Amino acid sequence: WNSRDTRINALDGRLAWNGHDLSIDALRLALAEGRLQIDGRVEALTSDPRLFLHLVSDSDLAAVAPWLSLDRRLTGGVEIDATVTGPPSAAEVVMMAKGRDVGFDDLQGIQVETSARLAGNAAELTALTVRIAGGSVNGRGRMAVNACTGTMTIDWQQLDLPTLIGSALGREIRPSPGAVATGSMTAQWTAPRLESLTVRAESRLIASAVEAGTANRRTKTPARLPLEGSITLDVERRHLTLRAESG
Repeated sequence: WNSRDTRINALDGRLAWNGHDLSIDALRLALAEGRLQIDGRVEALTSDPRLFLHLVSDSDLAAVAPWLSLDRRLTGGVEIDATVTGPPSAAEVVMMAKGRDVGFDDLQGIQVETSARLAGNAAELTALTVRIAGGSVNGRGRMAVNACTGTMTIDWQQLDLPTLIGSALGREIRPSPGAVATGSMTAQWTAPRLESLTVRAESRLIASAVEAGTANRRTKTPARLPLEGSITLDVERRHLTLRAESG
C-alpha cells in the first residue's frame, strides 16, 4: 500500500462454523506494527448477520508512522480495547484507548487515556485525558456521525507554553521557562456551516519562575518569557471577539 509492505509474523486462533454462525476464539495476528486479537461470534453470517466481537490491539507508533506518510517522528505505543455489537450497518462500538509514552518529534512522554461510544447516528467522546507539556488536557463531547451537529468541552491545566510552541514550530528551539496556561473551551454547532458554530474559550497565562540554588541558599530567578494575563475568545454567528488583559 503506497509502495509499502509488511509481514505477518504470526497468525493463530480457532474458527468454528455450524452452518449458521461463525465463532472466533483467540484469533491473533502479529505484525511489526503491532498485535491484534479478536474473540466473539458472528450470528447468521449468510443471512442477517449480527456481530458480537471483542477486539484488543497494541500498536507501535514508530512502525505505524511510515504508513501515515508523516514527515515528523512519532514514537510510543497505543492500546485499544473495543467491543462491537449489532448488525454491521448499525453496530454499536464501545472503545477504550491508552497511549503510553507517545512522542511527537521533541515533545515526549505524552500519556493518553480516552473512551468513546458509537451508536446509531451519534458518536460520543465520553472521556479524554492527555498528560502533556507538564500539564493535562481533559475533554468530552458528542456529535452526529455526519458532523452536522455536536458539542465539545475541553479544559487544560498547567500547560508549559514554550514547550508547546517549540513543538508546533517544527524546528529546534530551546525556550527558556515561561508561561503556563490554564483554561477551558466549549463549542457547539447545529449545522455544517460556520454561522452555526458557537465557541467560547478562556485561558489564563501565569509567568513561571526558575529556582536556582547554591549549597547555602535558594533564590528564584524570573522567567525570561514573562507572559501573564488572561485571554478570552468568543465566536458566534461568524463574529469573532478576542480580549486580552495583562497581569
